[in-house]
Amino acid sequence: MAEHNNLISVIVPVYNVELYLAECINSILKQSFSNFELLLIDDGSTDHSSLICQEYVLKDSRIKYYKKSNGGLSDARNYGIKKSIGKYITFIDSDDYIDENYLKILFDSLISNNADISIANYRRIDELGNISYDLLPGKKMILSPIEAMEYILYQKYISISVTAKLYKANLFCKINFPYGKLYEDIITLPQLIFNSDKIVYLPDVLLNYRIRTGSITETNFKEKDMDMLYNALDILKYVKEHNFSSLIKPIQSYIYSKCSTLVILISKTNVKNNKKYLYFVWKYIRKYRIKVLLDTKARKLNRLGSLVSFFGYRVYIFIYNLFKK
Repeated sequence: MAEHNNLISVIVPVYNVELYLAECINSILKQSFSNFELLLIDDGSTDHSSLICQEYVLKDSRIKYYKKSNGGLSDARNYGIKKSIGKYITFIDSDDYIDENYLKILFDSLISNNADISIANYRRIDELGNISYDLLPGKKMILSPIEAMEYILYQKYISISVTAKLYKANLFCKINFPYGKLYEDIITLPQLIFNSDKIVYLPDVLLNYRIRTGSITETNFKEKDMDMLYNALDILKYVKEHNFSSLIKPIQSYIYSKCSTLVILISKTNVKNNKKYLYFVWKYIRKYRIKVLLDTKARKLNRLGSLVSFFGYRVYIFIYNLFKK
């Protein structure tokens, strides 16, 4: 019988990931910390993912399987939160997999530091097995919400993804993932951070983030990608409304970074068909580029890009492609 006071709810949304799902589930079942429930939320899969989930349910009593109509990642996570009974929650994407001490390290750190959220690092793995890192690990830190948000917005140490983190479940009493939006973590993680008292960051690399062809982050521009910027602007609005003046520069740097990403995405498609989006995004690059250029805490790449942006978006894209080669 699980000890519900220390039970961790592992929420895994599932949608058409038959090639990767078994590796994800196996990595969870092999955890050195065994007091967990695994919630597999099938978001209307049309491949063999449903069958794989049902086969695993028969193998381990800790696994719970739920089938629902397709509503997107946010909807699947919200569904999992409602069905969970653990005191703690972690999210794992169904095409990723975790190290065997993922739960133990995050749990022990959260408890020993009396924190609301514990945060680890992750590695990127492409389809050829090549490993890279978005964020270089730092040192262990105990952070206030403002300190944690500064690292997140400056894209240093802490990712804005909700994965590779463990949360006290009561944080989700009033916080949901936004239905129908892409890049939902940009909105949700700051809400969780701001509603916490203490956050502990660990340099341990515990999650393997798979980069695959066709994933949200690997496709060409589409209108919904603008959610990346709209969500970042929502953070700016929240920061201003709550007078978090120390976060103004960090959020400006983050908005600039998202705009830069969107310009590159748009450049991969028919620019003529997406001119209105390009001009809208470029407006914010022009608005914040001087501030980013003069901000010594901003990422070097953002500061360099802000300088190049004075030559126009065509040169901006050309320089980006030149460096990418």
